[in-house]
Amino acid sequence: MLGRRSPQINFSDVDEWWKAIPKQSFWARIREWVSQHFCDEDFAAWYSPVGRPSIPPTYVLTLTLLQFREGWSDRQTVEELRFDDRVKYALGVSRSPEITCDHSTLCRCRARFLDKDLGRTLLRQTLADAQAAGLLGGAEDLVDSFAVAGAAARQGTLTLIRQAIKRVLAEMEDAGFQLPALGREDYASRKKSAIDWNDVAAREALLQELVADARMLSNQFQDRESLPTSLRQGLELLDMVTEQDTTTDDQGHATIAQQVAKERVISVVDTDMRHGRKSTSQKFDGYKAHVGSQNKGAFVTSVVVTGGNVADGDAAPAVLEDQQRNTGTLPEKLMGDTSYGGMLGTTGEKQGCSCQLRTQ
Repeated sequence: MLGRRSPQINFSDVDEWWKAIPKQSFWARIREWVSQHFCDEDFAAWYSPVGRPSIPPTYVLTLTLLQFREGWSDRQTVEELRFDDRVKYALGVSRSPEITCDHSTLCRCRARFLDKDLGRTLLRQTLADAQAAGLLGGAEDLVDSFAVAGAAARQGTLTLIRQAIKRVLAEMEDAGFQLPALGREDYASRKKSAIDWNDVAAREALLQELVADARMLSNQFQDRESLPTSLRQGLELLDMVTEQDTTTDDQGHATIAQQVAKERVISVVDTDMRHGRKSTSQKFDGYKAHVGSQNKGAFVTSVVVTGGNVADGDAAPAVLEDQQRNTGTLPEKLMGDTSYGGMLGTTGEKQGCSCQLRTQ
């Protein structure tokens, strides 16, 4: 159930330690901003009406904002909470607070914030305040991107197909379907297939078995519209990871394709992450965050996340659309580096703003 923060102080506060923290410091301003815009009751719909009281959501929200600003890990954040009076003041708690938070709780609450898209709410609230104060607007807006790591490790072709088969079998079992007899019997095992991985012939034989089993499962369900959503999605993923990396000759012999599919899935755990690059030498697996800003970067006005393989220029229209949703306006000019050259001057003009490139 919903927990609520209490302003109650105790004997550890008799020396009025909080007076040492400047009123214009970030720690004081973030405490004031959260108290003005949020209260614990705003999050009541997220919690059951009965049960053990949660950690107050405004407490975790403030702590998460501090964590992002300072770049702390979850464990570092908990350590700073324990020993730094500035953090305690920002949270509005006593020097010896009754509320405690460990790193796992912080991680779970942050996941809930992300699931509820609280970050977008915070962005729009901040921009609304900035507009009311006359702080938005300027000669030009900036747009740039940076790499964001995916949530899972990159997987090879054999692992992708095997894990996708395991997922489909699990979904079939949950839906009450009879499991078919497949060529391999080790899909229930969490270990890798027991072959000599240094033997090329053994890996090739494993590929033939995995592809045959994948296609047998796929062919069992010709009409997928009536299937449970999770099973249908599992079959679609199985088809994708099987066909994206393999080619089959006239004799039905499968081989690894000598090319990389543009939309190649690289993990069955995080299916949206993609191969990406920021330069000819800087490669990564995950996503790109495309950020629009005003007043020389003082205010972020839009954030769009794409797969790592999406070109910056292709994402620029979405950045403009997101800014219009967040602020109600479009920039007069949009400045980006040469990686945005594919759209600036064409799509940008259609969106109602002139666009320029800066070279770096």
